[in-house]
Amino acid sequence: MIFATIAAASCVRRPASSEVTTAASFSLAELRAEVDRYVCAVWTPEVQQWGVAMLGEACGAVRDPALGEVGRAVVEKSRTIVPLATAAYDAFDAGASGLDQASADALARRSMWSDPLLSRAILLQLRSALDARHVRCDDCPRLTVAPVELEWEDFVPYLRAYFWPVQSTPGGPVDIFTCSGTNGAAELPANEPLRQAGFLVAAQFIDDAEMTAQIEQLHARHNGDASRSAHGMAREIDAWIQSPTGRARTCRALREVEWFTGVVVRACEPTPRG
Repeated sequence: MIFATIAAASCVRRPASSEVTTAASFSLAELRAEVDRYVCAVWTPEVQQWGVAMLGEACGAVRDPALGEVGRAVVEKSRTIVPLATAAYDAFDAGASGLDQASADALARRSMWSDPLLSRAILLQLRSALDARHVRCDDCPRLTVAPVELEWEDFVPYLRAYFWPVQSTPGGPVDIFTCSGTNGAAELPANEPLRQAGFLVAAQFIDDAEMTAQIEQLHARHNGDASRSAHGMAREIDAWIQSPTGRARTCRALREVEWFTGVVVRACEPTPRG
């Protein structure tokens, strides 16, 4: 990542990069352009079509030295919201056919900013990164996130909804649909922050090798039982989430996305037995 001549009578010290950032002032357009460097189209020869690298390191664009630290901070936090960015991917896929690299890159960036959830996440993190570094941006919006406080028992159904067991045939194997369009969210009260939080926590679970291994073991163990059923799998999933390990990991994941969802579970961490 890419983030003089000295006169004898007066040596002028060049400010350190942190000092430049502290005194800097940027426009929203400049900051958006820096975030754009982390978004590009990627050609896949095997399927002969464009894909999109969204807020990743694969794009390889040279970063602006003055904005590099801000852009990197924004991207590292905002990429946790990318699993929700279905609108961005749909917009890209709808228009990517037949484009050259430059046009596909431009479409990828437009698609990202057109996604209301992802663009909101980026703008929230822009403001946070600027405030932390005392950097000015007079035309950057100042967004707020309304807190949503609830008890552990009231949140669990929104997480369980994104580990959804389905048994297609009586007595057949049970599949677990994780963070997919097949879920139980429609059966819950329509609370968008809670749905987003449940989805994002589940997405973090499947990005965690240890948690993924536990899900796979649960799946294999249940399907090895002659009495397997979607209802039985749902009970096992709930017990796994409610276990000390599952609950601790859930609470940690919730804290990591609280800046976006506003969801706070009161007394979230399990109370140690003693």
